[in-house]
Amino acid sequence: MTEQPSPYSSPQSYMSNQPPAGMPMAPQMAREPGTIKTFGVMHLVIGGIGILSTLYQVGALVFADKLMSAIGSMPGQQPGMADIQASYMRELNVFSWGGIVFSLILIVMLFMAGLALLKAKDRGRILSIRYAWTSIVMKVITLICSIIWVVPITKRMTEQIYQEAGAMPAGFTSIMSNVAAYGGLISICFTFVYPIVVLVMMRDVKVKNYLAGR
Repeated sequence: MTEQPSPYSSPQSYMSNQPPAGMPMAPQMAREPGTIKTFGVMHLVIGGIGILSTLYQVGALVFADKLMSAIGSMPGQQPGMADIQASYMRELNVFSWGGIVFSLILIVMLFMAGLALLKAKDRGRILSIRYAWTSIVMKVITLICSIIWVVPITKRMTEQIYQEAGAMPAGFTSIMSNVAAYGGLISICFTFVYPIVVLVMMRDVKVKNYLAGR
C-alpha cells in the first residue's frame, strides 16, 4: 500500500522526507556480527592467561635448582628423588625455553588481533588468521618434538621415581610412566581447538564482508 500524506501536514513537509526522483534510497548500515567482539574479548582473555602461565614457567626454570633443593630437604622425601627431578628439568631445559618463546610470540599476536577486533578493524581478522596458522604450525612442531624427545625422557624419569619409591605392584611402574609421558601429548592436542575455531570463524562471509575496507 502506497504511503499517503497526513491531512495534518503540508505537502512540502511530506515531500521533504522523500528522496529526489531517480536517486536511490540510502543503504542501511550492516549490523556487526557478534563474532567480531566475542573473539576480540576471547583473544585478550586467552592472551592474559598465557602471560600468567608463561611467568610461572619462567619462574620454575629460573629457580629450578632452589626448588629441587627445597623438595629434597622435605621430611619423608626419598634421598634421590630431587636429583632425578632436577636431572629431568635440565634435560628438557632447551625444550622448555623454546616453548616459552613460542608462547610469547602467540601472546603478542593475540593481543594485537584482539584489540583490532574490538575496534572492528579488518586487520584484526587478518591478524587472527595469521595467529591461527602460526599457532597450528608451532603446536605441530611441539607435538613432534614431544614424541621424539620429551616422551622417552619422561618415561625414564617416571620409572626411576617409582623404582626409588620402593616396591610397587607388577606393571604399575610401566602404566604410570606411560600415563605421565602420553598425557602431555593429549593436552597438546587439545590446544589445537582454539586456533582452528579462529581460522574457521574469521573466514566467515559475514565477518569478512563487514570488516572489508575498515
